[in-house]
Amino acid sequence: AAMVQKLGKTVGACPPTLPFPLLDIEDLCKARSLKTCEAVVADLGPPGAKDVDACRPVIQPLLDKLFNGKIKGQGLDLVGQLKAARKEMFEFIDVQNCNPIMVRLGWHDSGTYDKRRTEFPDMGGANGSIIYAPELNHGANNGLNKAVNFLKPFHKDYPLISWADLIQMGSAVGI
Repeated sequence: AAMVQKLGKTVGACPPTLPFPLLDIEDLCKARSLKTCEAVVADLGPPGAKDVDACRPVIQPLLDKLFNGKIKGQGLDLVGQLKAARKEMFEFIDVQNCNPIMVRLGWHDSGTYDKRRTEFPDMGGANGSIIYAPELNHGANNGLNKAVNFLKPFHKDYPLISWADLIQMGSAVGI
């Protein structure tokens, strides 16, 4: 953090105290077993960092998820979960640089639509069915299991969001 601060960077989850993406902070908290906001700032922040309260709103939900069994979407209605997931997904897709595969997943999920069929789910479309083996294992969908795996933590953290909506959100955010 001290080097990033010297470079004048003001990016990350809680700049200038924690100038790292939230996903990196999550990995470091797991690896170093950092279970309090104070421990995170002391371990990951620049020497002498004391601005724990400014980082608490960002870091505490992450620590709750990692160590207290809470899920991110807990206590939020569907709209709240959609907004929170979208915000988190922007950072995730940017950090992972997985834009193309997320767009491809959304495209292939919707590509099963057949206007000649009138009954749901026979008509296909963007219904989330690509997460199931018969469709995911189809040759045209080769490699999309990686994108589905990217979305599994989101589905766990935001249980009110359907697979269909999550896949299409990933595609839209990827664009």
